[in-house]
Amino acid sequence: MTWADMGGYGTITYLLNGEASNDLDLLKSLRSGLLEEAEQLIQASSKNGYLITLLSEDYIWGSNMELMNQAMTLLFAYHLTGDEKFETTALNNVHYLFGRNSLDISYVTGFGSRSVMHPHHRPSVGDQVDAPIPGLVIGGPDAGLNDECAGKHLQGKPPAQCFIDHEDSYSTNEVTIYWNSSALFALSHY
Repeated sequence: MTWADMGGYGTITYLLNGEASNDLDLLKSLRSGLLEEAEQLIQASSKNGYLITLLSEDYIWGSNMELMNQAMTLLFAYHLTGDEKFETTALNNVHYLFGRNSLDISYVTGFGSRSVMHPHHRPSVGDQVDAPIPGLVIGGPDAGLNDECAGKHLQGKPPAQCFIDHEDSYSTNEVTIYWNSSALFALSHY
């Protein structure tokens, strides 16, 4: 569910339309696919020390978007089934976002005892105020080290620790609307 891949939003819309759908076979297939994906996320979380759904290969540019999109999938699975394991695992992803992670940092500006202070966000950098604008979800660890700052400072780090709180690290510390929107969706549930 990103600007480059809108299919997940269509699936969710169709599922929320429920029995009013014209094609019940399609509805059944989409529901089954979403629940299968949610079960895979549950399995991934059971193997993670922080109980989150990210795999090593998920620590990409915008890994926190990936994390919150997975939380959205889990919350839709909870909506469809009422099974609390989906809700609980989504909440574990939220805990990670707010600081229960290997870096002990909240990836949301202004929240938590140790939050991001130097996002790649022009309004926060240029406003002459030390603290960044609060409430912004930043990209998070990016094992690809896709900018010069990350490449210089994070070589050899494990994927979950490929993050630097520096305004020049756009691949780890960027702010975007669509990363914030999936986080807002997940947070609105709790």
